[in-house]
Amino acid sequence: MIDQTSTLISSAGFTSGGLATFGGSALCGFFMGYALRKIIKWLLIGLGVIAGIIFLVIQWMASNGYIHGVEWDKLGNDIASYGMQLFN
Repeated sequence: MIDQTSTLISSAGFTSGGLATFGGSALCGFFMGYALRKIIKWLLIGLGVIAGIIFLVIQWMASNGYIHGVEWDKLGNDIASYGMQLFN
């Protein structure tokens, strides 16, 4: 009986690159995708926290007088001259 079962399993392709190999690779792919998803999620959360901290520091510096108002005329002139340099 054991000999017939092993012959049936090997003829069905379960041991030689058949269903077992496909199932194992699908399981590995699932776990790799799940892990990648979690890693990317935590990286994006970390980037958001860093961006928020930078924003808070800039706002704190502006409220304490370390950063003064934007000189809109100078900014507009600089952007215009940079644009002229790009297209000439």
